[in-house]
Amino acid sequence: MSNFEEAFKKIVDEEAEKRMRQGIKQGIIQVAKQKIKNNFTEEQIELTTNLSKKEIEKLKLQVV
Repeated sequence: MSNFEEAFKKIVDEEAEKRMRQGIKQGIIQVAKQKIKNNFTEEQIELTTNLSKKEIEKLKLQVV
């Protein structure tokens, strides 16, 4: 494999990993929003989603 091919593969792999992490984060946010709607405590949400209290507070403002 040439240097160009190796560099290209690395970039593609990094981009795929970045998108996967973003997708996982979006899934966690959706779960947290559902937990907020179902009156879970901040502590329960924090423990099960690994989101910070600040992130949870921001999500609470988005959930109506």
